[in-house]
Amino acid sequence: MNITVIGTGYVGLVTGACLADAGNQVAVVVSAMAGETDRLVQMCREAAPLYDPREYDVVVASGEQVTAGLLAMTLQNMGLKARSFMGWQLVRAAGRNLGIEAKTSATGGGCDANVLNKKGLEVANLSTGMREMHTVKEWLDLNDLYISAQILVEILRLNAKS
Repeated sequence: MNITVIGTGYVGLVTGACLADAGNQVAVVVSAMAGETDRLVQMCREAAPLYDPREYDVVVASGEQVTAGLLAMTLQNMGLKARSFMGWQLVRAAGRNLGIEAKTSATGGGCDANVLNKKGLEVANLSTGMREMHTVKEWLDLNDLYISAQILVEILRLNAKS
């Protein structure tokens, strides 16, 4: 069974370890280490009191990236199969497997992905190829929607394999 554990404090890690020991495939969603987010936020404030929200997101998200990498390295050192993934890595890997160039970029505005990223959940927002977005002339090529669906299925397949 594939199981995702959100939160890797003591309870989350013990639960994930027990589920993995029982033969399940376990994926965990990590947070930054205690105090790390506060430290990164303070660094942003010191760098520029009126900071760019996109750059702020990049800096603050690095706390989760450090935790993910360290956890994977620790598990590997214990002889366990582990791999850390950032959302953009899965998108690019899925594109490569499908022969599609997947372009990644930071976005602004109020999309759900940005809201969730600010709350510490790494989320990739897959574009469906919308044209003339946020206008009364907005439209979508159905072939682009089909390609987006293929990429999503490949991301799920890659995540299940790891």
